Formats: sequence, structure tokens, C-alpha cells
Amino acid sequence: MIWGRIERIAMAIWRQHWGLTYFRDRALVMRWEKANPDKPWLVREAVEALDDLIKPGDLMAEFGSGRSTVWFCRKVGPTGKVISTEDYQPWYDKVKAQLASAGVSNVEYLLAGQTPQEYLAPATEAVARLGGRLDIALIDGFKHRDHAALWALDRIKPGGMIIIDNVNRYLPHATRSPASLEKGSPGKSELWVQFAQRTRSWRYAWFSSGVTDTAIWFAPPSAT
Repeated sequence: MIWGRIERIAMAIWRQHWGLTYFRDRALVMRWEKANPDKPWLVREAVEALDDLIKPGDLMAEFGSGRSTVWFCRKVGPTGKVISTEDYQPWYDKVKAQLASAGVSNVEYLLAGQTPQEYLAPATEAVARLGGRLDIALIDGFKHRDHAALWALDRIKPGGMIIIDNVNRYLPHATRSPASLEKGSPGKSELWVQFAQRTRSWRYAWFSSGVTDTAIWFAPPSAT
């Protein structure tokens, strides 16, 4: 009897998160990614919004590198700069070769350490050297996303943007994407709770593909 109950619960969860709707959404995401191999691995509508919002001359920090790095470098243009941080050496080497092949020169590509302090230190030094304030920050690294999100809050310019990918895993919101925090629940960690509290008055846009979510927070013009 107990195994029958477990099976019913498991099937209910599967239908809710991994049913036909999810596989349809997943197929749509894969089709868009295949048709747009140069675009970042963010939710499509977020990419389309950023295509309009990013301006030439912007200074951007990116935690987690990949094909997004070249795209962002091209968006900010020769008068802008991208500070990109990666902590996994094999992936760092691969992306570094891609950047060289693409002829990208407006990027500062940094290999970071493993602890939160070591992970943030290279970007901290680079941003301080370039004026101390960012127009854009993307939080999309494999680890320490909550630390990076708070780091970005302390360095974003008034009117700047903080982008968090896979945000449904860390902050609660109404979404059908699987592996999401339920609306009304606390953040994934105490640092995420702090991020939510510090941005509670900010405007934001939340995009979902049904597979994962991307959100963009807009710092108030009077932010300090």
C-alpha cells in the first residue's frame, strides 16, 4: 500500500514538472538555441530585452562565461568593456580560445579561485581599476551565485541592471519551470534573502521558458 501511495505522489510530481508541457517547452528552447548559436544561454525574451537595453560604452561584469561573452562584448562595443569571470580551467581555456578566434579585444577574461573570496577577488580588482561602478552585471556562474549577486548590488550604477539566470532555483516566483522555489518561500540561502530584501523596491522583469527563468533587476536612478 505504501509503495502505491509513493508511486501516485511521484506521478503527480512528474505530471506537474516533467510532463508533456515541459517537453514541449524544452523542444522550443532547443530549437531557438540551435537557430541562434551566437546568443547567450538565457531565456529568449530576456535576450531580446537585453538586445535593446545594453548600450555601447557599457561596463559589464559577467560571472560564468561562454558564448554569451562574445555577444556581450559586441553589444557594449569598442568603447565598452566586459569583465568575465570563470572558475573552471578547462572551460576557461576553451572560451579564451573562442574569444581570440572572434577577435574580441574589449574583454578582461579572468580565471578565479574556488572560495567565495577567491572567486570574487579578480573581478573586484578589475572593477575598482575601471572606476568602481558597473552598468550591467550577469550572475550565471556555476557556484557562489548568491555571493556574486550581493557583490553586484554594491557595485551597480544608478539605473544599471543585474541579470540572474536560473533565478527560479534561488528566489521564489510564480513559474512553471521545474526545480523552482515556490512563491512565498524564502530564498535558497540567507544571502539570497538579503538580495531580495535589498531589491524589494527595484523594478524587475522576470522571464520564463518553462525550462528555466531569467530575471533582470533595474537599480533605481537614486541608488548609491
